[in-house]
Amino acid sequence: MDMYQNETMISLLDLTVDNNDIWAVTANSNYLIKFNGKEIGLAECVTQIMDEFHTINYVGIEKYKNNIFLIPAAGETIKVYNTESGKVNNIWLREPQDNRKERFLSSFKFHNKYVKDNLLFVFGYFYPAIICIDMDRIEIEYIDDWIDTIEEKIKPGDMRGYFGLGYIETGKYVYFPFSCHNAFLKLNFEDLLSDVVDIPIDFEGFSFVQKIRNDVWVSGRGKDYDRICKYNMDSEDITEVFVETDHNQILDHYLPRWKLYEYKNGVLVFPQTDSNTLFIDLNGKTHFINELSHLKRTLTEYGEIITAFMVKKIGNYVIASLSDGRLIEFDLANDSIKEGYTYISESSRREESKIRIKMMLKKKTPIFEGVVTIEDFIDEIV
Repeated sequence: MDMYQNETMISLLDLTVDNNDIWAVTANSNYLIKFNGKEIGLAECVTQIMDEFHTINYVGIEKYKNNIFLIPAAGETIKVYNTESGKVNNIWLREPQDNRKERFLSSFKFHNKYVKDNLLFVFGYFYPAIICIDMDRIEIEYIDDWIDTIEEKIKPGDMRGYFGLGYIETGKYVYFPFSCHNAFLKLNFEDLLSDVVDIPIDFEGFSFVQKIRNDVWVSGRGKDYDRICKYNMDSEDITEVFVETDHNQILDHYLPRWKLYEYKNGVLVFPQTDSNTLFIDLNGKTHFINELSHLKRTLTEYGEIITAFMVKKIGNYVIASLSDGRLIEFDLANDSIKEGYTYISESSRREESKIRIKMMLKKKTPIFEGVVTIEDFIDEIV
């Protein structure tokens, strides 16, 4: 860590791994970054991908052959970076129809993604569609036959996004959880048609789903953000396995806990704003994972407290990028933990800050500390 003390610590939002390198998008900058040779530490800032001065322009990343697909939050387009030519191409998104703009929020378009062969599905959070990207032909198709059905079910004034996280595969179908209603979207891979399937759990929506053995484990949204249930899709049996008693940790779209993965004879539950990682055994008893608990909670530049910006399972490993800059790798098979810190160079940070200041001045947007530093602003205008 000391060798990088003059560099800028970052947290990752998503990463993708190829044979040689780790590619990532971050919560703190708008560079596409790369860790050469899969060694974390100081990242290479490959190219700038900022469309707006917002911190989080791109929230997801997926590498396929020689292309890297970047999924927008505040970004204006789906970007496709070619690793051989170094060129970035843009896939422009259609404007939401007038009758679907009420829930549209341009700064938080997409949230979840799923890959099936050469197809990349990108799920709208406040964008009213699923985008299916053919990664061979670099073409997109909009899937929105579910919109009218789910809009009729959403309570008036409920402005949570459309989709939660996780998925359930079964045959030619895959199920995705809605965040705004207690239902799954059932998507047919063969014709890309979908159905909204109501789920008889008295949640206001789902933050995450994970099939473990014969049951689907679901965590709630809305007033039910503090509950986790097991649900059998055949028998429709429901078993509540966890209820949180502290109701002071929900912060807008961030939740105390958000990712559930099978581990030994139970489930690991990773935090987003809470400090502790939980293990829930199949009988519903809860334990702390000491090595992954008492984590630092950090106040972001937008005034939101967060613990983990990313939790992702790759093979037998769970990778977590924490708000304090640590990248943790938890080996589920061997119970071993490795960790390191992630950085970009201070010179890259300053260069991005200059771009951001110019964008804000051009749009006559108020400049406040947090988005840029006072020192960077003075250096740019003097």
